Amino acid sequence: MTLKMTKKYGLQLMKRQSSVRPPLRTAPLFGQDEDNDVDMEISRQASKTKGLKKIQEQHKKALEEDPCAFAYDEVYDHLKQEAYLPRMHDCEERKSRYAQLLRKQADRRQKEREIVYERKLAKERAKDQHLFPDQVKIVTGAYKRKLEEREQWLSQERLLELLEEKDDVTKKTDLSDFYFNIGKNVTFGARDINAREAKRFKEQKRQEELGKEDTREEKKTYSLLLPQYV
Repeated sequence: MTLKMTKKYGLQLMKRQSSVRPPLRTAPLFGQDEDNDVDMEISRQASKTKGLKKIQEQHKKALEEDPCAFAYDEVYDHLKQEAYLPRMHDCEERKSRYAQLLRKQADRRQKEREIVYERKLAKERAKDQHLFPDQVKIVTGAYKRKLEEREQWLSQERLLELLEEKDDVTKKTDLSDFYFNIGKNVTFGARDINAREAKRFKEQKRQEELGKEDTREEKKTYSLLLPQYV
């Protein structure tokens, strides 16, 4: 196969290539583009209306099944209140217990101050007792009741102190209380609970008697060193 090469001699002029132009857009006849835009807008609005109608139907159906389905604020407030009320009641209960404790401590301090004051007054009168040996002392019924109440309160306080010392684990030297508590447990085969309760009650009565003995001297001092008219 032979290739045939042709050469041209002389002046070669370049030929201008004809450019291809896009066809010109003809003007729409009788406003066809405007009609298309209007149709598209109508279709869009129809779809939107259809979607809204579907949403409304779903909303209505949900309300029929549950009237509180969309009550978000009410449900949130209700849940928040349910979580807050127990804490509020617990706080009020703690405040009440704390107020009772404060009142109890205030009453105790007041009684202790009265006892200290009367003991101081009794000592001062004892110094001058030899000056009036024949003086008659009269005790009113109200003051006598006050002394009895004070004596009872002192015995209770002493008993509580003894019980606290007995239950203080830092002062335990053996395991007697530990084994005693094990014996109280029915699951370990304890059979003499009533006997131990009776023994405990007897011990409590003995402690009360000890408290009364401690306060007899105070009562004698009050009765001897009272003013003539109280």
